[in-house]
Amino acid sequence: MWKGAIDPRAPEFAFQTQSADLYESAESCGECHVDEFSQWRQSTHGATMHNPIFVRDMERQPSSLGFDMDSYGALAKGAPHTTPTVALINSCERCHTPTSFYGDDHGDALKAVGVASEGVTCSFCHTIRAVHTGLARGQPLPPSVGQDDLGSILPRLPYYVSAPQTVRRYLGEGSRSRIARWISNALIRWRPSVHRADMHAPVLDDAVACMPCHSSGDFDSIPELAQKTYVSWEHSQFSTGDPRTTVTCQDCHMATALTGAKSSELGTLVPWGPTREHRVSHLLLGGNRVITDKLDERAQSKQEHEMNRRVVELNMVGSRPVDRWIEVSVEAKSRFVGHDLPTSAAQNRWLWIQFSAFDAAGTRLSETRPPKAKDDVGSESPLIFRCTEPPRPDCNTVLHPSVPQRFTARLSLPEGAVPSRVVATLWASFDDEPLASVSAPFPP
Repeated sequence: MWKGAIDPRAPEFAFQTQSADLYESAESCGECHVDEFSQWRQSTHGATMHNPIFVRDMERQPSSLGFDMDSYGALAKGAPHTTPTVALINSCERCHTPTSFYGDDHGDALKAVGVASEGVTCSFCHTIRAVHTGLARGQPLPPSVGQDDLGSILPRLPYYVSAPQTVRRYLGEGSRSRIARWISNALIRWRPSVHRADMHAPVLDDAVACMPCHSSGDFDSIPELAQKTYVSWEHSQFSTGDPRTTVTCQDCHMATALTGAKSSELGTLVPWGPTREHRVSHLLLGGNRVITDKLDERAQSKQEHEMNRRVVELNMVGSRPVDRWIEVSVEAKSRFVGHDLPTSAAQNRWLWIQFSAFDAAGTRLSETRPPKAKDDVGSESPLIFRCTEPPRPDCNTVLHPSVPQRFTARLSLPEGAVPSRVVATLWASFDDEPLASVSAPFPP
């Protein structure tokens, strides 16, 4: 039921909101944590409430809006409702504006203001005390999940134990007055121990800190649900059960470079502070270059692309002539990635491999057609994806951590064409540049 060290001052898990006024603005944190604030502000976590893709998606699915911990508690106790169960499990506010879901801010999510408009903001994450991983986790799920099952379903979802009320405030801390905050910042700098303890609970160093937003707990086995990141990591070789060897989500996504190993980057937490052996990055790289491009965050976009270039290794494993066709096979293997790739459903992310044939002069003779849509299973270019609308056995070709998978396609040739080289290129829906490429002479 619980995972992560529990702060003795933390309340027990309950379907209950906290005062939204206790969550502080990210700008107040940035007065001291200059680099962290700058990184977070250009990250996708810092843009969850103003990136145009998410705003568009919220507008399209209003049934997933307007819920918080109080309303979940009422639903779990049998309150009447007409909302589809899957929409409740995928509630937008739970992850995109958590100070509204865990706090008592009842404003319209599409018109969020103040701290709620900051999305996944500093004071939310840094006042998490523990993670409720779900009651009776691991027990069999009901044969079907319907409207009448909410009383048993909602308590089995993972949630944060958000406890901003447990923060011991220094004089002036949280004030809207810049002078008062200057006083509190001076006091924190003078005696930082309480601030350190209150703003970094041990659970933040555990992969489970990512679970409530990147997993649905037991319900990850339901094919219609989009997020399966945590559960695929949990069953991978990256999760060893030993903190000394486990590579956590933070090791990869809170580092400046993807290595697939435990992170050990040097740095300071405040400009005047000592150099630490383990300083995390708040760029929170996740590879979604589409969002950073739309937000015109060019430096972040470049780093997202650099991450994407490292996630898959391609190897040509064979090619042969078949009448006026070339049959080409390539092996794709995820590397440095501790979870399935992609982990979310195809409406969010998918990849494909495009094959090309060239003659001796470098002229392209033929190439496979890219997919027309996210679930174009008839595409000439093999898809790497998982669909949910509706789930089908032929639409789960995700790459499991470090497990090679073979993809084959056929290239048609013009009359009299003499190919001398074949190329396989990996593309992704979340990046407008290729992720990887491999070529081989033809005939082999």
